[in-house]
Amino acid sequence: MIINDVYDKMIKNINSRANMIGIMTRNMMVQRIQRGFDKDGQPFKDYTDKYKRFKAGSGRVISPVNLTFRFKMLRAISSKAIEGGFELFFSSYKEALKAQGNIDKGRDFWGLTSREYDFVVDKFNKSIEEALR
Repeated sequence: MIINDVYDKMIKNINSRANMIGIMTRNMMVQRIQRGFDKDGQPFKDYTDKYKRFKAGSGRVISPVNLTFRFKMLRAISSKAIEGGFELFFSSYKEALKAQGNIDKGRDFWGLTSREYDFVVDKFNKSIEEALR
């Protein structure tokens, strides 16, 4: 009975931390995207001339390419804890389609840079170590 209670508490602790790490990861991704970099840390492919004129005409920034017009797509990136970790997803199908359109145009932002990945792994390792104490 006591072992089960300790195990349950440890799992709740890890899941709570996974939720926090998921939120942090989502925020890191959004910040990177807004700085104009893809999942490989490379600058995004430029907007088409037509879209640049449209975006600039609306008073929006066209450089760096930041995949932001009204921030709907990036705001729709969500995270949730799942058993053993977390997942990132789009809370809106419409925004997921918009994201796929950007990816298809060579602006592949969906994923983590190697630095972001290392950060997440480090956070999880520390969380597990702390949960085992």
